[in-house]
Amino acid sequence: MTLEIVRKQRGIPFIKRGMMVYNHYNGKFGRITSANSSGNLNIKFDNENYSVNCHPLWEMTYYSSDGTIIKTFRDSVQQSLSGSQGSPKLPSATSDKLKRCTK
Repeated sequence: MTLEIVRKQRGIPFIKRGMMVYNHYNGKFGRITSANSSGNLNIKFDNENYSVNCHPLWEMTYYSSDGTIIKTFRDSVQQSLSGSQGSPKLPSATSDKLKRCTK
């Protein structure tokens, strides 16, 4: 399954390979590496050597390349920028790294 199919089926048109995410369940930051046959995302979390299958609409916060929160999904409740309470801001070192990678 491709990211394009996941975008359409899950209603999350903003996701991209390499996008920074935060998983509220495990408390870790990571990056989207691919999609899988179950319609979920494979995410490589920081300090891990492999990608993990994660449901894209459960306990997940998505960040833009400048570190701004795009969307947060918590306990099956969608929250947009105005309602993203409880989502951690990117650490400054991570935010700086994102800026360098996107130039």
